[in-house]
Amino acid sequence: MAKTPANRRKRAQTEDAIHAGMSFGEQLRWHFTAETRGDDETGAWTASKFGEAVGRSDAAVRFWLRDKTAPDDLITIERVLFGNKSEYAEYRVLLRRAHERLKRDLAAARSKTPDEPDLPPAPLRWIGREAEQAALVAALLAGGEAVSVLVWGGPGMGKT
Repeated sequence: MAKTPANRRKRAQTEDAIHAGMSFGEQLRWHFTAETRGDDETGAWTASKFGEAVGRSDAAVRFWLRDKTAPDDLITIERVLFGNKSEYAEYRVLLRRAHERLKRDLAAARSKTPDEPDLPPAPLRWIGREAEQAALVAALLAGGEAVSVLVWGGPGMGKT
């Protein structure tokens, strides 16, 4: 396909449609590999390099890439990715929309309250201690004062 202005516009429209359906993490990952940068440097981003550039840890960036958390400071991320370059204006809008969707989805997931607590299944060899278990569960779910719990046992006893 020849690189005519019409073909470039068509390709850009296709890319925009693809980005519009991508999550925040997917868009961020795409910008990492596409080497989208607001500075004059070149090269793909890594989680640690990007984290350093935006003042966050690489672990935080990896959470963003997996849509596990939404960054609080989108302005810094936009500055690092896009700078003041006008050719990135549409990408900036798409990233903002994806960020808003992610924040909304995460808030909705947090607000869901199950009818019963999400407890792991009882162990197969759980013998006795039903009263202690009931007291512990009641104390943990009471929602009052903070409760400390000590789980003590040797290696291989399934404390986690």
